[in-house]
Amino acid sequence: MLFNTAAFAWFLLLVVGAVWSLEAVMQGHRWRGPIRRALLLVASYWFYACWDARFLALIGGVTFVDWLAALLVVRLAGRARLYVVATTVGLNLGLLGYWKYTDFFLRSLAPLMSWLGQPTPRPLGVLLPVGISFFTFQGLSYVIDVHRGKVEVERSLSRFALYIAFFPQL
Repeated sequence: MLFNTAAFAWFLLLVVGAVWSLEAVMQGHRWRGPIRRALLLVASYWFYACWDARFLALIGGVTFVDWLAALLVVRLAGRARLYVVATTVGLNLGLLGYWKYTDFFLRSLAPLMSWLGQPTPRPLGVLLPVGISFFTFQGLSYVIDVHRGKVEVERSLSRFALYIAFFPQL
């Protein structure tokens, strides 16, 4: 779903209308915030699924790992803390590298392998998940900022997931 389509306009109207209705109906109710977050998170994941639902596990997994890593970073000290940050950086960059650059490197190696008389690697045909660079670096920078003490850790998984997947920024 592209931002400049009628489908997005209808989707946006539906989500904004639902949020405004929720605000009017639940004004002052203690569940208003969590229900609003759940509504926006479901809308954000649905928006992402409109591109390719197979990648919901990827954005969900990256979100969960980065959230958990940030929680661990504030609980640990010394080498253990650095190990968590380094592992998170490696995992995020590894996923990004696989999804974004595997076919590029295989295609780049083909002439060299051919020149060396070796079998030419064939591209895997890896489909690039939409927004992967954005949500990977957003989660990664969050973990690093928590480690450096620039931001407080977010203990709510739903708040953090909405920070990563909020549909207008994908």
